[in-house]
Order: sequence, then structure tokens, then C-alpha cells
Amino acid sequence: MNSFLLNEADFSRLHGIYHNESSPPLPSPDQRRQIGRILTAAEVFPETTRLEDHAGFNDEVVLASLADEKDDFVFRVVMPAEADPAEDRVSVLTPVSLAVIGRGIGTVVAWEANGGLREMKIVSINKTPSPDVAGVP
Repeated sequence: MNSFLLNEADFSRLHGIYHNESSPPLPSPDQRRQIGRILTAAEVFPETTRLEDHAGFNDEVVLASLADEKDDFVFRVVMPAEADPAEDRVSVLTPVSLAVIGRGIGTVVAWEANGGLREMKIVSINKTPSPDVAGVP
């Protein structure tokens, strides 16, 4: 499956990064190509659409290894300026975040890591309410 499903806000954030309109750090040429591929292929939904089963900004993503059931990786996809690996907030410019953004639960994603190809399956996505809907009953 090569589709990317994004809400309008996440599409806009990626668009801003692609066009160097966001806070530094700015994307490398390779990262820009990857973001461009995502933007071109993305199916965009209205802001009110939650896309509960697809990864977006500020979502906690849980990945599991296909080869080792004890190998998992939990992180939150964030804007580059908000990244803090110690807090498991990983910039969208990293290979793993670019691999999961817009992808759904059950998708096997792959990215380059430590000189090799890493493959894991998205097993869950935990949404964080956006500021405009936080606290609304």
C-alpha cells in the first residue's frame, strides 16, 4: 500500500517544511524529496476528520519488529523544532517519522537506520487532541 492519509493541518505542516517556511532545522535535499513524494501521493481530509488509524503530527506511534516480538519502538512524530529524543519526540525529518507519517495501523514501514534497512509494523497509534479540540466535551 503506497497511500498516505493526512488531515489538512498535517498536510499544511508538511507543505511548510517542504517550502522551508517552518522553523529550523530545515530539510535536507533528500528529506525534501521524501516529503514531496508524500505530499504528491497524500489523500487529504478535512480538519474535522480524525483519521484515528493513521499517523499524524503529535501522535504516539507504536512499531513492532517483524523478526523479534520483543523489539518495539514507541515515539511521537513532531515538528523539527519540537524534537527531543529523550522524551521520545522524534522529528518528522527523521527516516522513521517519514516512514510512518500518513500511514495506517497494520502497515509495514521501512527506513534506513545504522547503515541497514529497518522494517517494522505499525501496531497502534495514540492520538493527542489538537489544541482547538482539547477540553471540548
